[in-house]
Amino acid sequence: MSHGSIEEIRRALRTAPVEASSRHRVLVLRHGGSPRSARDLGVLQALHLLGHTVFDLDTGLHPECIVSGGERGTAPGEEPGPERFSHEPVSAVFQRFAPELVLLTGPGWAPTAATAAYLADAGIPAVSLAPDTEAGHPGLRHLPLGPAFSRADLLRDPLPSPASVVEVLRGGHPDPRGARPCEQIAWVEELTALADGAAWPEGTAARVVDHLASHHLDEHGLEVAFETLRSEGLLRHTGAPRPRTVLFSGYYGAGNRGDELLLDTLLGHLQATLPGFHPVVAGSKPAVVEREHGAQALARANLDAGEAYAARASSLVLGPGGHWHDYSIHLAGGTAGTFRAAHVSPAHMAQLPLLVAAYGGAVHVRGMGVGPLADSAARAAVNLTGRLARTVTVRDQESARLLEPLSPPWPAEVEVSPDVVYGLSLPAPPAAAAPEGRPRRYLAVNLRPWTDRPEQRRRLQQAIIDVAADHGLALVGVPMQSTDEPELRDLAETAASSEADVAVEVVPAGLPLADFLEVLRGAEALVSMRLHANLLMHRLRRPALGLVYDPKVGSHFAELGRGEFALDLDAPSSLLRDTLERLVGEPDLPRASRAAVARLEEQARRELDRLSDALASDPLRIPDPGWVQYLPPPAKKSTKSPKLTPTPAPAVANTAAPAPLNPDSPAAAEPHTAAAKPTSGRAAWRRALRRVYRGVRRRLG
Repeated sequence: MSHGSIEEIRRALRTAPVEASSRHRVLVLRHGGSPRSARDLGVLQALHLLGHTVFDLDTGLHPECIVSGGERGTAPGEEPGPERFSHEPVSAVFQRFAPELVLLTGPGWAPTAATAAYLADAGIPAVSLAPDTEAGHPGLRHLPLGPAFSRADLLRDPLPSPASVVEVLRGGHPDPRGARPCEQIAWVEELTALADGAAWPEGTAARVVDHLASHHLDEHGLEVAFETLRSEGLLRHTGAPRPRTVLFSGYYGAGNRGDELLLDTLLGHLQATLPGFHPVVAGSKPAVVEREHGAQALARANLDAGEAYAARASSLVLGPGGHWHDYSIHLAGGTAGTFRAAHVSPAHMAQLPLLVAAYGGAVHVRGMGVGPLADSAARAAVNLTGRLARTVTVRDQESARLLEPLSPPWPAEVEVSPDVVYGLSLPAPPAAAAPEGRPRRYLAVNLRPWTDRPEQRRRLQQAIIDVAADHGLALVGVPMQSTDEPELRDLAETAASSEADVAVEVVPAGLPLADFLEVLRGAEALVSMRLHANLLMHRLRRPALGLVYDPKVGSHFAELGRGEFALDLDAPSSLLRDTLERLVGEPDLPRASRAAVARLEEQARRELDRLSDALASDPLRIPDPGWVQYLPPPAKKSTKSPKLTPTPAPAVANTAAPAPLNPDSPAAAEPHTAAAKPTSGRAAWRRALRRVYRGVRRRLG
């Protein structure tokens, strides 16, 4: 760069390309809440600008990865040992992401013995960037980064303070670009003499930014460190493609096996077919997503993190899952909740598509379940998202029908495609025998929370128990989510209190998929409310009876020609027993239904290929060197009057307490114990209540 005005230098800095000599898959281990977090974010930004594929592993989400006092903890009376990093709690991350390099930024962090052995066997170098790392630790290379600035530091106003500039100039990393030592820069003493907060002298700011931009950015120091590792043979030059960042938004990480299977299917297929694929999942619980799926994750409600990823995402996949419905739009405050950071769908589901589209990424709606969709606000939020989407597929004809009034002006035609889980590669059955203690003949049962009508629940439970008793069958509860377990335990209590001699076992909700499928495979039949429990049973070519708590369950059975085996929850007990009796007599699905399942499996695999092709055709997003990740605005100083605490007044003729402003507000729930005041005092008291009420409403969104 050449000297000029600070505007000219910043303009050049915003557009200057950043190229690395070789791109790598880099896992950065950091702690988001540490004092070094701002410095670590600069390192992450530089890695992205250099074109590396980066996994940001935040130990604030995974505290179990940091082992204190040695691998087994500290014994009583023993001094705590140094902190160590263990990869074992996040082994799925290492398996899916397959890093070529691990960078540790935490103070003194080094791998545990087990992790050091794992990294050595996998040929993954571990490098500490912290200056206070324990020296001589086996399996850990120490390459501390000197102080530096990120591009955001130099592009954001105000400029860094003179003291911080001097710190960088005096402690900067050696630069092969020929940067002069700090002592040879004549104007360093001029900066040293400036007090923090003083105005930059005219012309000095431009000169300083020009020098820092040429020699003291984070990417300069990282390139030096990477070249050092390559020269030592720890890193090899690779022709890895630039990362193609794809965001996924859905109810992931919440413990629902159906949703997790949808994500598993997408990640597995796209990783095998899409070059440079780098998934980032916006879910309910990012720590769970990273730990179980091994994919980078963020909390979908964190719009600041959402914007950072949207700025470099080529694509967003919204869904699959039943996200477009009426059930929670009132909790979001209507469509306006989209702009107030609502945390419930469908308004919530429109926020990330808006961010991605704003930055130029493509939005794809895949496998969406729709309905009911009668609320005008829900329809408006869905319409907004549909107008942003490049492709839209729904999982059944009923969903497509509900979108017909909205979709004509959308840029994409609404298509029907099979449920994504039809495309999941199912694990082969194990060669070992079934677990000891499992009943030899049983019905598998899945029930979810669905009603506050206990008589309906008991009637349904008793019908299942009666059929099991008539055929000498036990019952095995198969929860798809932890919230199903109480319903299945309630079934067990009903069976125990009935005259029928029916044993009931409930398997854990977190059972591995292979074991879960074995439970289904061994059952005479399945009775299930959950869609994906029924779908998995049918993929095993085994019979199931669907309890239709939602139209999606009935649609699934209809597409297999099995509509007669999908019963409404209010169906008569006699019909439920008769239908289940017929089902128990079927050893397998009939030929026509097996053919329908095979057809849907093939269509689902083709749809996954189509999605891969669509994502590959979306323009690759190269990180913008001039993009500044804006900090949240500072909290405004409160202008509210302090909350009034009225003192009891002497009794007067009118002793009634003032009525609450809103009977549903938290403020109104508090008892009003103060005695009445004269007219002017009561007016002040009511004004104070109104201020409290408005504050509560603002906090609740």
